[in-house]
Amino acid sequence: MEIKYQREMRHNYLIIEPDSAETESYEIRMLEENKIQGLLNFYLKQIDKKIYYYYEITSRQPLSRMLDSRAVGAEELKTLICGIAKALEEMGIYLLEERHVLLSADYIYVEPENGKVYLCFVPGRDESFPELLRQLLQYLLGKLNHKDKEGVVLGYSLYQESQKENYGIRDLLRLIHSEKYDAETYGKEKNTYIEENCLKESGGREYNYKGKNQEKQLSLSAAEPEKIKKDLWLKKFFNLRIRPEKEESNLEQTKKEKVINPWLLEIEEPEEKEESKDTLIQSDVQRISRDDTVLLKNSGERAEIRRLISIKRDREEIVIPYYPFLIGKQESLVDYVMKEETVSRLHVRIDREESGYRITDLNSTNGTVVRGKVLEANESIFVEIGDEIYIADQGFLFI
Repeated sequence: MEIKYQREMRHNYLIIEPDSAETESYEIRMLEENKIQGLLNFYLKQIDKKIYYYYEITSRQPLSRMLDSRAVGAEELKTLICGIAKALEEMGIYLLEERHVLLSADYIYVEPENGKVYLCFVPGRDESFPELLRQLLQYLLGKLNHKDKEGVVLGYSLYQESQKENYGIRDLLRLIHSEKYDAETYGKEKNTYIEENCLKESGGREYNYKGKNQEKQLSLSAAEPEKIKKDLWLKKFFNLRIRPEKEESNLEQTKKEKVINPWLLEIEEPEEKEESKDTLIQSDVQRISRDDTVLLKNSGERAEIRRLISIKRDREEIVIPYYPFLIGKQESLVDYVMKEETVSRLHVRIDREESGYRITDLNSTNGTVVRGKVLEANESIFVEIGDEIYIADQGFLFI
């Protein structure tokens, strides 16, 4: 099974070339004729006698990217497990089995605006879903925010539950609903978000879902307004990115709320001088991440500031003082906000590596162009000083 990405017009696709060229299976017919909630939209194409499965991923982000440089807390774990459970429930309505799901952090997609989870269903694939879910929970252990005690206890509890024989998604949901890890241990009130939103999507319907080894019954009822879910997701998930806070008001608000974030490191802005405008002198700070602790020590090293200068000179320059550096339209998710309608919520990411600077297109709708080359979805390319970069229809020089 080969996997690649491709941009077509204003759509981005994850493309899978299956091992067997099957075109008339029950699963394929169900996926082509229905838009199943919680699954990536599916299209089948035949090119040069080869069969390809196309999955629409425009403006969605893989879970692995969302967790890059982020720490996961209790609310994020609950949202993810409930999103997977809802997708499995919808699959059950169409008699689609869990063993066909590609359950990997690289292929679980998330809608950044509201946190909805989308799974990749691959007809003909046959793997143990419980084992894949166990591996996913193990992966999440390495992403836990160790300042969030409830999240740590929940993360390890979920993983321990997955070690039991014949466990299923229902067992994980029952653990999330239980009070033993949050109420008894930490004296907190039982979290109601999952009860109100986890399986509420279809006005009180009740369905039987048959997995490979067991039958489960999940109850669904009306969903909370989208805005409530969106606000909670943005507040709880995306504010854990590694980046310096620039607005004093945000820092003061953080102190008032008593939110301890081990990933926030305040960096003083250097005084700009005409003779050294492109250089940031960091003579006092070297960041080293070790588990949940950030160590500071003198390094005496200089770190270069890069900039994106508008080709038309009709907008302010974009200063890039740290890496990774995200550019897009959604203020809660990126390091620099571009308000143009043509720019995606998460459009590009710029990284610094030993061999130079790399820019990555983040499944943007209108694309990224470097030195005249249009990047495919998720494609990365090295950039050099003086390169011309287009973010949608906005042109810049990288200096």
